[in-house]
Amino acid sequence: IAGQVYGHKKHIDGHRITTSKIIEINGNMIKTNSGSIYKLEEPDPQYVEWCEKEGHYVPTNIEPIKLL
Repeated sequence: IAGQVYGHKKHIDGHRITTSKIIEINGNMIKTNSGSIYKLEEPDPQYVEWCEKEGHYVPTNIEPIKLL
C-alpha cells in the first residue's frame, strides 16, 4: 500500500510511504510484514474513479482493501 501517513512516530504527517507486504486485514486496520499496523482512512477520490473505470475492486469504508 502507498499513501500519506498521519500520526506515525517515524514520519511527519502527510509524508508519502509504501508499506511492506500486507499480512493481515481487520476492517480498516492492516498489519504489514514489518509489524507495523495502519488504520486506513478515505481513499483518494481519483484512485476510486480509476478503479471504477478500469473494472478493479473499488475500496469502501467497510472494506477499504481486498487481498487477491
